[in-house]
Amino acid sequence: MSKKKNVNLKRKKNSVNLVKEKKSNVNLIKEKKNIFNFPNFLNKGTIVVILMIYLVVAISVAAVCFPKYDYTSVPNYTHTSSQKVSVYLKLSTKLTVDKNGAVEEKQTVTAYLNDNSSVNGSEEKDENLMVNYEISGLTKNDTMDYFYSGSRSTYSKLPIVHTLVSDKVVKGGTYQKLFGNIAYETIDSEGNTENRTYRFAEEMMTLSKKEKNQAENTKKIYQDVLNFSISVSKSSDSDLYVVTTTANVKITAKLYHMDYQSWVVDKKGNVYPLVGFYNVYYAEKAGLTSVNSVAEKLEPEYIIVKAFVTNSYGGRTSVFYKEKFSDLIR
Repeated sequence: MSKKKNVNLKRKKNSVNLVKEKKSNVNLIKEKKNIFNFPNFLNKGTIVVILMIYLVVAISVAAVCFPKYDYTSVPNYTHTSSQKVSVYLKLSTKLTVDKNGAVEEKQTVTAYLNDNSSVNGSEEKDENLMVNYEISGLTKNDTMDYFYSGSRSTYSKLPIVHTLVSDKVVKGGTYQKLFGNIAYETIDSEGNTENRTYRFAEEMMTLSKKEKNQAENTKKIYQDVLNFSISVSKSSDSDLYVVTTTANVKITAKLYHMDYQSWVVDKKGNVYPLVGFYNVYYAEKAGLTSVNSVAEKLEPEYIIVKAFVTNSYGGRTSVFYKEKFSDLIR
């Protein structure tokens, strides 16, 4: 009897263990299913919070990998001149009005490169002088426009007149700075090639509210420093005014620096750039000219000019001119 009892006890124990093992397996399967069905146990508020966190992380990663704005590298150049190569820039604007009355400022940028060696007392041109140049502009939207970058191995003879941009609508309306990176080479008296680099930055002049509202000043000749003329004619075949500007630096010194900018002010008080001459220091005092068109629908009321001329001793002459647009029409 005892043997049978022992056998029965063993069977009962094995049966109990088997049941327990089955239950544990079922629980394990349930736990595994529960892991994969984890979201089912979250309430709606928690799910929304998690989704928002995922969304913020995704946007942050996208902003890093795909930035909204391109990287802008602004050159760290200064406001300087060269005694070997003259490089001045003309920033000219065409002012148009579309059918909806919106004003467009179309920019044209021209570079003038000349042999400036006469500054050092040489009256003859340096026939061996060659240049390679890069010109760029920083818009008012803080983006860079790269106008021209020649092959680094290609050098050109002077003089050079190069229209870099023609009738371009610029981000933010106009440029706030122009930059030049000029590499030049020449041959010395012993036949050796000399390579040098000249870099400059020109900040475009602005017109303050006080200057805009300043009283008229029609003085166009500033002793022996600068004179300029502005005339306006009505175009016969379109609703445009044609504005012709000429400027001449009269300073006797060969070393100087001149920046010039004019604006049109309409009847509503809006200010638009017209023509600018920047980084002018050419020893031979080339005449500066520009012809600009202004839409009649703009209703121009004034033309204003600012200029700064600095001589070799640091003496500076400031120029301010303001005249009614209608008084300039010929």
